[in-house]
Amino acid sequence: MASAIEILQHAKALLERPDRWCQGARARDIEGAPVSPYSPRARSFCILGALERGSAAHEWDMDALREAHALVRNVVYEWYPGVRLLCVWNDAPHRHRLDVLDVLTRAIELAGAHTGKEEAHVQA
Repeated sequence: MASAIEILQHAKALLERPDRWCQGARARDIEGAPVSPYSPRARSFCILGALERGSAAHEWDMDALREAHALVRNVVYEWYPGVRLLCVWNDAPHRHRLDVLDVLTRAIELAGAHTGKEEAHVQA
C-alpha cells in the first residue's frame, strides 16, 4: 500500500517540468483539452489532479490520498489565509507553478515528520 508521502512525492515529480502544471482543469491533454487525471492522455495537472495521478501510480490507496490531500490543504490554509478550496487556490490568476511546488515540498516535509521517513526521489 502507498503512503501519503509517496503520493506527494509523485505529485511533485509530475509538476517539476513547467509544461506539466495546468489551471482550470484537474488534467489536460497535449492539446490543452480537459481530461481525467487518470487518463493516459493526461499531460498536465493541477495540484489535485497530480495527487490523484499519484494515487493511481501507487495502487489507488484512497486513505493515503486523503491524507496527502489533507496535508496539502493544511499547508495552503496556513500560508494563504482565507483560501477554502484547493482548486480555487491552484486556479488563481496570480498563482505560479513554483507556489504549487513549494506547497508540495512543505507537505512532504510534514508527512516525513509524521511518519519518520526521509524524502526519497521519485521518478514521474
